[in-house]
Amino acid sequence: MLVQEFLHNVTVPTDPQSGQRAHPIYQNPHRIYQAYAARRLADLILTIRRNPDTESDTINIVAHSQGTIITMLANMWVVKEGGLPADCLILNHSPYSLENRLLEDAMPGNQQTDVARQKTLAHLCKLMAKDRPNQDGDLHHDEAYIQNLKDNGCLADKATWDDPHYNRNNFGMVYNYFCPNDGVVSMTPVQGFGWRGIPDDISETSGDNLSQRVFCKGQKVGEETGYHFEMPAHQAGDSKDTGYSYRDVTINAPLLPEPFEFKLMAQERGYKDRLSGNDPAIARAAMKAERFVPEVVNAPDSIQFQNLRDGQPLNSAQLDELRLKYPLWDIMSGAYSYQKLIAVYRRMTDAELDKAVQIETSYSQHSSIVASVEVSEKSTAYDLAIGQCNAFKNKGFWKKLLLRADWRRPENPDPKAILYYQAGILPPDFKRFMNKPESPNAMPTGDLGVVNGYGSRIRVKDPFNYMPYPQPDINRIETNLQWPMPEPKDI
Repeated sequence: MLVQEFLHNVTVPTDPQSGQRAHPIYQNPHRIYQAYAARRLADLILTIRRNPDTESDTINIVAHSQGTIITMLANMWVVKEGGLPADCLILNHSPYSLENRLLEDAMPGNQQTDVARQKTLAHLCKLMAKDRPNQDGDLHHDEAYIQNLKDNGCLADKATWDDPHYNRNNFGMVYNYFCPNDGVVSMTPVQGFGWRGIPDDISETSGDNLSQRVFCKGQKVGEETGYHFEMPAHQAGDSKDTGYSYRDVTINAPLLPEPFEFKLMAQERGYKDRLSGNDPAIARAAMKAERFVPEVVNAPDSIQFQNLRDGQPLNSAQLDELRLKYPLWDIMSGAYSYQKLIAVYRRMTDAELDKAVQIETSYSQHSSIVASVEVSEKSTAYDLAIGQCNAFKNKGFWKKLLLRADWRRPENPDPKAILYYQAGILPPDFKRFMNKPESPNAMPTGDLGVVNGYGSRIRVKDPFNYMPYPQPDINRIETNLQWPMPEPKDI
């Protein structure tokens, strides 16, 4: 869970699904920021649990993508520090993989073993189930609990709660919402259980509180349970085929009051749509930085452009002269062509960028579950734990929680979070285990924590490092670090 960077020496400027630049992928910093996000989420939960007025509040976490991994680690930290974790987790489109793969191994550092990944998931389910009110096997609330909810205004006095499909006790539950149409989590180096689902041999050993729902194009959700999911045959006009072929995932989540047919994003529009939200701004910035427009112009008559060879790159003085001649162009580079012609590359103008971002982009379907209103209304609503929230009644306490959850706000009561957001400086106590996650008071381990298994912890030093005497020496042992230590930079 405390991994290094996503890409080391690779820059992928385009969306791998569509070749478009709405979501460029660049070299990333050390992923300690994800662990810090988990720490902040853990502190938020502990703030609620340590307040006498809110310690029994019902906490649900509906997580998406990398947020699912952050959620796992955060709740392990909460339990390690003696708190009660969130009451119910719903994990959407999770990139958490249960298997080690060759392409992932090519990335920096030593990757987690299959056993470590699977045991960590089992530990999450175990800590969620511990000391929960549904451990007697009854997945429904009793009459006294329902009456208490009604008395406190948590539940409307409706006869529908007499229907077991409505009345479900989700305390301690972990739901895996997976989408076999997800074009991001299905990528070969990832293949998380938010695409693949959790196979029977793993789910059966993870705990009875683990439930799965599949959200697949054209398939009914909540109509049946206890069956193996099979991917329908790919049809012409479908979204990109993700190569899903598994038949070992049991859909065991309870039936829903109103089953519905799942639809992918922009399904009626060929899975394409105009960029919206902050995507146009992201695409615009990526295009301006990386997409240059070629132009061919006549070489100036000045002495700087005399006696140039074909293909000769222009120097800075020559480029400056061209910039003066063409002030509307942001010229980046150029080269002498032939017959006194110059080939230059310029940035796109604002007008060109405005036009370029009005394109239709293909959806990767990586948010198709959380973007669906029907999923929220007809599935998620019935999979949440239902209970009282006293934190909301205290306006000052509630505002403090909201501010603490958003590190972009200068009013955030945690100065360390503000400093990291503004300057990228981690708290000193947290940075200490950036490369030593198993240090004391660092990563939560044990039966309710992370299993950090990445292989052998020691190795014999490379004998060829001791030239001119390259013979093995079993006494020359070094620690096999989880990932390479950062090299100091000269300042």
